[in-house]
Amino acid sequence: MERTAPFSDERCRHVLPPKCAAAASFLRRAPPSPSFDSWSPPPSSKTPICRSELGALLVATVAGGSSGTNYGQARYDRVFSFGDSLTDTGNSAILPATAGGPFTNPPYGETHFKRPNGRASDGRLVIDFIVESLRLPQPEPYLAGRTADDFRHGVNFAVGGATALDMAFLQSKGITSFVPVFLSNQTTWFNGVLQLLVSPVPTQQ
Repeated sequence: MERTAPFSDERCRHVLPPKCAAAASFLRRAPPSPSFDSWSPPPSSKTPICRSELGALLVATVAGGSSGTNYGQARYDRVFSFGDSLTDTGNSAILPATAGGPFTNPPYGETHFKRPNGRASDGRLVIDFIVESLRLPQPEPYLAGRTADDFRHGVNFAVGGATALDMAFLQSKGITSFVPVFLSNQTTWFNGVLQLLVSPVPTQQ
C-alpha cells in the first residue's frame, strides 16, 4: 500500500487516511458515465451488485415568502448537495487522493461542457438539471471555496467514490475505501458552512 502525506487543508482535517495504490488503479480503469443528455437504459443483468457508495442527496433551502401567486409554492435560494460521483461537480478534481484522475481528461465532459469539468460523466448530472429547473446558480464545490461569499449560493459536498459508511466500519469488514471521504465528513463540512454563513460579517473601522 502506497502511503502519502495526508490532505493538509484545515477544512479536511477529518480526511486523514492515506491514499491507496489501488485507488489510482481503480480510477484509471473507470470510464466516463453517460450523461443524462444522452442516457439510455443499460442491458439487463442478473448479477447482483453490492455498493457502499453514497447516492445523491440534495437539500434545497427555502427563502422567506413564496414565489409568484400560487399558494404554497416555495421559493428556494440555494441547494446543498451530498453524495458521490452521481452529484460531484468538482471536489474529486481538488482532493489530493483523486486529483488528476481520468475525469479531468477527455472524453469526460465532451457532450455538454466541451471540456473536462470534474464531473464523472461525458455531460451533465442530475444536479445540473435540478438547479436549472429551480433557476438557481450551480452550488460551489466545497473544496473550491473558502469564504461565506463562495458558499452563499449553495454548496456541493459530494466527492466521487465517497461512501456512506465510515472507514472504521469498512476496515472491520476487511474493506479498503478507494476514496478517504465519507458521509460523516460531508455532514461535518456542511455544519462548518452553516456556521460560516450565519457568522456576522466583520465591519471595517
